[in-house]
Amino acid sequence: MRIGFDITALRIAVGGVFWYDLNLLSAAVAAGPRHAFILLDYLPIRGRQAAPSDVVELESEHVRVVRCPGPTHRRLSRWKPLQRAALAGAAEFVDRTVLWP
Repeated sequence: MRIGFDITALRIAVGGVFWYDLNLLSAAVAAGPRHAFILLDYLPIRGRQAAPSDVVELESEHVRVVRCPGPTHRRLSRWKPLQRAALAGAAEFVDRTVLWP
C-alpha cells in the first residue's frame, strides 16, 4: 500500500505538533516496512528552512520525499504556469470557489 503524509508542518511546527506528527510518522514507518511511504513537502510554505535531522533520518528505500512546487500565496491565479490566457480563467474560478467566505 502507498501511504502519503504531508511533512510540511514538520518544517515549520514547534513543540507538540512537531513531536506528535514525527512520532506518528516514525511509528507508521517502523510498523509497515512492506508499505511505501510518500512524504509530501510543499516548498512555498516551508521556504528555505532545512529539514530537521529527525525527518531526514526517516528516508529509506520504502520512504520517499516528494518536494511539491506550487503557488506561494495558495492562490492558483498567482502561480506563473497558470497565468496563461487559456488557464487563467479556470485558476481564478478555483480561487474564488475555495477562498469564498
